[in-house]
Amino acid sequence: MVNMTLIANAQACARQPFPHQYGIIPAMQTNRSFDLKTFLIMLGAAALGGIWANYNRILAAGLSGEAALRPNVWAVFALPFALFIGWLIARRHEGWLAFFVCFCLYFFSTFIAARYESCTVVTGQFNLAICFANTAEAQAAAQANRHEIYFLSILVIQSLAALATALQRALSRSTMPDRTQQQPNPAISPNRPA
Repeated sequence: MVNMTLIANAQACARQPFPHQYGIIPAMQTNRSFDLKTFLIMLGAAALGGIWANYNRILAAGLSGEAALRPNVWAVFALPFALFIGWLIARRHEGWLAFFVCFCLYFFSTFIAARYESCTVVTGQFNLAICFANTAEAQAAAQANRHEIYFLSILVIQSLAALATALQRALSRSTMPDRTQQQPNPAISPNRPA
């Protein structure tokens, strides 16, 4: 008896018109194509920031003490800042989102790179056991090689995150329908009686 009721309900639902017949779904559709301009601007700006960060990373390796401070700051800050500028050029209306995402990229990549350095600096390969057990030894080894692993890994992490961000923004052109490319629904006509 229950199966017959379910079948009857399913058949009744199948006879009812779908929302797309009333124009509900076409009005909600968005343009989901790839925005090459946004992708190239954001990735190009991030690439310039990455080149500047790598230059400063190499420059800081030859300096010591206070002289290495400014290049080290640029090595960490350049790529997120350049990505932010590129994002603003590509999509000015997403300024607060760009600021938030680029700040998070800058802020959290430092922690990830520091943890990665402490896990690899002692043995030369990633090892979680050493990461949490031999922290004093890891700090001494990182100081000895002037945090080479940290600055290189932060550049790699930020580059990958910038690529992912540029791809995500290029694939999500808009959350609103593009009225210039939206096709009218023939099922809805202004002359059709209600």
